[in-house]
Amino acid sequence: MFRVEIASLSLDPSIRQPVLILKKCDGDEAVPLVIGHLEAAGIAAAIRKENLESPMTHDLFASFIRETGYRMIRAEVTSLKEGRFSAKIFLGSDGSDAFPMDSRPSDAIALALRFEAPIFMAARLFGQGGVGEATGKAEMITEAADTSEEGKKWLRVLEKMDPEHFGHA
Repeated sequence: MFRVEIASLSLDPSIRQPVLILKKCDGDEAVPLVIGHLEAAGIAAAIRKENLESPMTHDLFASFIRETGYRMIRAEVTSLKEGRFSAKIFLGSDGSDAFPMDSRPSDAIALALRFEAPIFMAARLFGQGGVGEATGKAEMITEAADTSEEGKKWLRVLEKMDPEHFGHA
C-alpha cells in the first residue's frame, strides 16, 4: 500500500464527467478515476471544508460515525476486479480496534477527507489506470480543466496512459 493524495479533481470536457487523480505522496505515479457528479461534489465540499446548510450523504454518515463514538482511521483503494475499483474504510475508536467496511473509492475518499484520515492505494493498482462509476467508458482527458502548471503536468501524465488499462471506480 502507498499513501496517496488528491492531485486533481476536474471535469473532463470530452465525456463531461469528473476525474479524480490520486497520486503517490512520495512520487509522481498517479491513477485517474472517473467518478459521479454527486461524489465529486462531496469530495469538493470536503476539500473546501464547506459547511452546507443541508448535509450531503457523506456528511450525514460522518456525523453518524462520530455519534457512535468512532472515527475513520483510514481509507484504502484495494483492488481492481472486472474493471471496477474497490475500496475499504476502516472505522474504530483508535487504530488498534479498526474494522473494515467495503466502499466505493469515491465514497471512501469523501469520508477520509471529512475525518482528515489518510488514503492508501494498493501498489498493484498503479499503472492500471481507471475509469468510473458514472460512464464505464475508457476515455482520455483531451484538455485540462485546471490550466495551472500542476494541472498541465497531470494532463501530460494522462495523455501517456493507455485507456485500455483503465478500470471502473
